[in-house]
Amino acid sequence: MIQRITIVTLVLLLSASFMASSEPATVNPEGQGFSSERLQRISTVMQDYVDCGEFPGMCVTVARHGKVIFSERYGYMDIESKKKLSDDAIYRAYSMTKPITGAAAMMLFEEGKFLLDDPISKYIPAFKDAKVFVKETDNGPELEDCKKEITIRHLLTHSSGLGYGWGNDPVSKIYQEAQKSNPNQSPTLEEMVDGLATLPLYFQPGADWQYSLSIDVIGRLIEVVSGMTLDEFFQQRIFKPLGMKDSGFFLSKENRDRITTLYRYNQSKELVPDHSITRYTKGENRMLSGGGGLLSTTSDYLKFLLMLSNGGEYNGVRLLSPQTIQMMGRNHLEDGISLPWGKLQGHGYGLSVSVLTDLSKSQCMGSVGDFGWDGAASTYMRVDPQTGIAILLMTHRMPCDDGIQLKLKNLVYQALIEK
Repeated sequence: MIQRITIVTLVLLLSASFMASSEPATVNPEGQGFSSERLQRISTVMQDYVDCGEFPGMCVTVARHGKVIFSERYGYMDIESKKKLSDDAIYRAYSMTKPITGAAAMMLFEEGKFLLDDPISKYIPAFKDAKVFVKETDNGPELEDCKKEITIRHLLTHSSGLGYGWGNDPVSKIYQEAQKSNPNQSPTLEEMVDGLATLPLYFQPGADWQYSLSIDVIGRLIEVVSGMTLDEFFQQRIFKPLGMKDSGFFLSKENRDRITTLYRYNQSKELVPDHSITRYTKGENRMLSGGGGLLSTTSDYLKFLLMLSNGGEYNGVRLLSPQTIQMMGRNHLEDGISLPWGKLQGHGYGLSVSVLTDLSKSQCMGSVGDFGWDGAASTYMRVDPQTGIAILLMTHRMPCDDGIQLKLKNLVYQALIEK
């Protein structure tokens, strides 16, 4: 009996130790080359965003070489009830889903399931006859054949010719009429992607860059080549191995009190709750959007981020090789293609992430080769392979705020005093 209790106790202790070790360690910033005093400038700026009514709340986490050196919360999960932002708050990742989908695709790439320059029609035949918009005529849109087929690389870099249908141009209007610009309109990922393949491309594949539903198509590619639904692949191949227990496309009933209230500005530029998107909170999410459908927490997403910053491995679990991470974080766009958004000045685009290519043209500090992305509710992630820095901002205000992201990155790097 004594021996049995001892063994059981030992197992429990080992289990507890393993669970504790699954969370990244928090260390003194000075030991990682940072100034604690300078890092507190982050709190001054972030708290001001909350106090001025520009943001409901946010959590900022900074790590170096896999160790957390700064993590603070500000503001509220819900302004009206004054519910403070909690450690286990659940956020809408929106387009910060894209790097996870990109990493998932690269796991299959490593397994020899496809090559980057394979035409997507090899796996999703509906794209075989894709056409490119030329001009509007009295008889309708004039289209032409693709000079080369859309490849997997085109999709991962948003150079496929697909879009979101957000503009007032003729192709966007076709998207809007087809109701394919909003993933919420599509019953399933397969149906959305097959429908998308029937719409004209904005430009010849590889000729330009345009933010798009391309990563949603990558999500469908993952399903086709893995034989698993996208949520199953994420859960079995990424979330469970990394210990991301609160990430996924669906919000359980018991966790509904943990999701942050989403906010937007009204006409008076006051924050008001936005309850229009219910697919997360009411179990309506059938369209598994690899481009913007995930929910996550600060703790969970940080594990994914640290996996990227540590060359594909976190807590003894390797998802990708260092060479693959390097490939993801390189500019894959053709020479002469520039990104149209101000926050992306001096950047190219890698495999599902933007990549800093020219510091002199950028609005913020960093290192050539640092990479990351953001989300519609102003979430933001960045990884710097040169310095080992990882930055994570989780928040819940739309539309995406470029200013807070650029300021946060500068605030982190100004506190780095020893490389």
